[in-house]
Amino acid sequence: MLVDAWLEQRDYPFEFTTEASLNLADDAELLRLMNEANFIGVFVGIESPDTRSLIAMRKKQNTRRNIAQSVHRIYAAGLYVTAGFIVGFDSEQGSVADAIIELIEEAAIPVCMVGLLYALPNTQLTRRLASEGRLHADLLLDHPAVGMDQCTQGLNFDTLRPRREILADYKHVLEKIYDPAAYARRLQRWRACSANPTPIVKCARTIPEANLAGSRLSIGLYPNCQEHKTFSGKR
Repeated sequence: MLVDAWLEQRDYPFEFTTEASLNLADDAELLRLMNEANFIGVFVGIESPDTRSLIAMRKKQNTRRNIAQSVHRIYAAGLYVTAGFIVGFDSEQGSVADAIIELIEEAAIPVCMVGLLYALPNTQLTRRLASEGRLHADLLLDHPAVGMDQCTQGLNFDTLRPRREILADYKHVLEKIYDPAAYARRLQRWRACSANPTPIVKCARTIPEANLAGSRLSIGLYPNCQEHKTFSGKR
């Protein structure tokens, strides 16, 4: 039995999210099938608006497209997008904060995970930094004294840009994108991008959440949901 038929027979007891690369936006058929199977959201590692950084991390698929338009195509298919961004790449020629903020606003991504670059154990990045004598091996995640928060415990290496500038960029991005007014405006634009007069599948009962500075920010992504019931365009 196909998963969409199984879900429909049981009144859609489950909703799904996943992680995918941004070129998911190019596959309209896959997006349609995900929608029918009650996938409601996708996490996308956008990482950076800087082309040099994307090439260095081998995410060339993000250089061959308008990133905001690709996000909007996923929205139009009935899925919400959360995105990851990283500050602190060697390829950064200067401040990247404003470019990241501009992209998040243009793409209307309400919830973004913004972190500092972290060299994970057993990766090409870690091996390169170690060979250059720049890695802080005592700050790798496999060290018993190290915590697991990569967002705020990043930069476990000697950076090429001044560390203070990278940290200032990181702080600036978080302050701007999670300003309450800016956050609310992105939600409004998200709804406009996601408007679908004849949705194929059910609206989501759950909502994505961000835990920031001890505050829990929740957004109701599917306003047509009523009394936690699901619907399809045929009902």
